Amino acid sequence: MDLGFVTHSIHMNNRLVYLDIDVFPDSPNRVTVHSPPSSGIYPPGPGWLFLVVGDIWSVAKQVMVGDGSNPPEDPGATANVLAHTTPAKSLIAQPNGGWEGDEVM
Repeated sequence: MDLGFVTHSIHMNNRLVYLDIDVFPDSPNRVTVHSPPSSGIYPPGPGWLFLVVGDIWSVAKQVMVGDGSNPPEDPGATANVLAHTTPAKSLIAQPNGGWEGDEVM
């Protein structure tokens, strides 16, 4: 689980991923937890690991997924987004009741 962060009253980047586990019948206190299948499912960085049995949650353990480095960047994708993006318009109320638009970069 990534608890994400809050900005402007919006909770962003929170995610919950159910992981595959292996249970060892001969060692009832031992399980192996498999990492998320790709960085698209859960990007590298800190997370919280819970063990849930039935409807009872364990105390969380903070873990590092991957080595904590940023995911790879795609310069072509960035260039494509910038090439197809226009500046937003912000409307400013005027004393006469009209609106004036200013470009926001």
